[in-house]
Amino acid sequence: MQGSGPARGLPPEELNICMAQTGCLSDPEVYRRLFERLPRFRREKAETIRAEETRYGSVAAFSLLLHVLERTGLDMRAPSVWEDLDFRVTEKGKPYFDGAPGIRFSLSHTRGAVLCAVSGTEVGCDIEDPERKTDVEKLAHMVLSEQEKGCTDRPDFFRIWTRKEAYSKYTGNGLAENYAGFAVDEAPVASFAAEHGGYVCAVCSPLCTVMPAIRDVDLVIL
Repeated sequence: MQGSGPARGLPPEELNICMAQTGCLSDPEVYRRLFERLPRFRREKAETIRAEETRYGSVAAFSLLLHVLERTGLDMRAPSVWEDLDFRVTEKGKPYFDGAPGIRFSLSHTRGAVLCAVSGTEVGCDIEDPERKTDVEKLAHMVLSEQEKGCTDRPDFFRIWTRKEAYSKYTGNGLAENYAGFAVDEAPVASFAAEHGGYVCAVCSPLCTVMPAIRDVDLVIL
């Protein structure tokens, strides 16, 4: 971290990608410990989520964000840290730190795992479970462009899908992005996808020329 405050941000070339399995949150003690470390607004959000797996994903993803921010040098236990960071969400659902524009991040969760990207430059990430019940042929017309229509093999489809999800998080358009309207290889900002730990992970960033390394984090020891 440059300087002593969050507003100074990260070096523009810094990019941290982390993944964690979420099965450990079924242990009440692990869940309690991670939950209590979250800022109040995130605890309140988690408490509104009825689906257990989704709630685990929400808690785990933000726990991973805290972990990465701490590794970059930010004291996440400081009394004023969340006031300084000033967490907000755009109208289209993209989270950001209004008080620290030099810290960009993206979060994603799926059944059993979460992915977190933190950078000094805009970034988007996505993670999907390739074994989830998904009708690839049914989704193809919503996700694939004309150039990509033949990519209905599950591995190929999930790599394209996650890359487009990561791109939509990079742009901040989210679900408003017209996935079928562009070929992911022709998007203005490069994205990459790879299998990691049984999941398909994707990252979109102008810093990347290849898929960046993903660091595994054990939530039990955070």
